[in-house]
Amino acid sequence: MAYKIRVATRKEQLKKPDEFIGTMDWLGDKIVEHAKLAWIIVGIVLVVGAGMGAAWFYQEQQKNRAASLEYEGLRYYSQQAPADDKGAAPSQEENYKKAVERFQKILQEYPRTPSASIAQFYIGNASMELKDSDSAISAYRAFLEKNPGNDFLSGMAYQRLGYAYLANNSPEDARRAFESVDRLAGAINKDQVGYDLGRMDEASGKKDEAIRRYQEIVSRYPDSLFLAEAQKRLNAMGITEVKPEASKPPVLVSPVEKPITVVPAPNQNPVPGDAPMPMEKK
Repeated sequence: MAYKIRVATRKEQLKKPDEFIGTMDWLGDKIVEHAKLAWIIVGIVLVVGAGMGAAWFYQEQQKNRAASLEYEGLRYYSQQAPADDKGAAPSQEENYKKAVERFQKILQEYPRTPSASIAQFYIGNASMELKDSDSAISAYRAFLEKNPGNDFLSGMAYQRLGYAYLANNSPEDARRAFESVDRLAGAINKDQVGYDLGRMDEASGKKDEAIRRYQEIVSRYPDSLFLAEAQKRLNAMGITEVKPEASKPPVLVSPVEKPITVVPAPNQNPVPGDAPMPMEKK
């Protein structure tokens, strides 16, 4: 049986535009009906966006101001301060004091910037140069508490803390600070700290411990600046059979948010074998 295809009449076809227009009117009514809510949502988005932009701009300003103070502090610390109007260069002590002032201002006014951790570290360094071991100890301890995840800088801070304790006549505290470096996977100054501990062991009559530490330097750190001194100390104690291992690849250190210049620690070069450690009486 054949089916006949039904064709819409002209009257029915004329109704379709009217239906389309009716749909558009309905949609327009809905938009008008919810226009207030839509404008409220748009307003909230704009306010939030403006707030985030203002916060970012404020943080950038804080970082820039802190970085400017950091630059000034590092110039004073490295004895590169400009001469005064009469051409006279400030004394080293004056420069270190001004460096401490700049770094402390960073901690007081911009404590949440990357420059703050650097400032804390260098307050300790400058305090040591000023022979103020108590302030140096406080600064290094504060740095270590606030920056627990950076093995590279923590290793340096523990070493400096050890020197500060030695200057403060607290050898056991110094030993604990030095030994903390060995527990940091990313610390790169373990050979130097091992040598410092060996010298402390020698000074306190712990010959076997000193030998162990010097042997460890020779066997584990064949490229160390302290290798020759460690071998010299072993030879002086009658130990001559230690051989260095093959060179090892350098330890990879996670990058820090902001690179800094680390000034060498006191006694950065190996202490001659016949020279006393800071804790020894001359």
